[in-house]
Amino acid sequence: MLQRYPNSTRLSLPGIFPGLLLLVGLAAACEQDSTSADYGEVRFNVTTSGEDLDLNGYTLLINGGADSAQLSSEDELIVTVVVGEYTFELSGVADNCAVDGENLRTVRVGKGESLTEDYLVVCEAIPSSTPGEGR
Repeated sequence: MLQRYPNSTRLSLPGIFPGLLLLVGLAAACEQDSTSADYGEVRFNVTTSGEDLDLNGYTLLINGGADSAQLSSEDELIVTVVVGEYTFELSGVADNCAVDGENLRTVRVGKGESLTEDYLVVCEAIPSSTPGEGR
């Protein structure tokens, strides 16, 4: 489950057992500093270029769609996750646009780590149809 923080583009993906993590986190907080939690973050930057841009935004699929987040062109999103391996992919890309490079990305997030993934979406002009054309 993703949680959107108020007035921010920061999301949290607590993992499969959020209740267990909370319980373990509370027990650990009694013994050590709370900054030692087993979380990391991934910052996503999306840039769209070309002609006839995809203006309705994209969906960032996390682990094949188990979770997702909405992004718009020129958007930045920060996702906080439990340490582990995740897959990320942009979907909802218009037919005249394509992600430059690998779209499906596997990222290993370590404790306290802050990673950045840049997506470039390149769009081509949509040909205008002229009546009588192609006859």
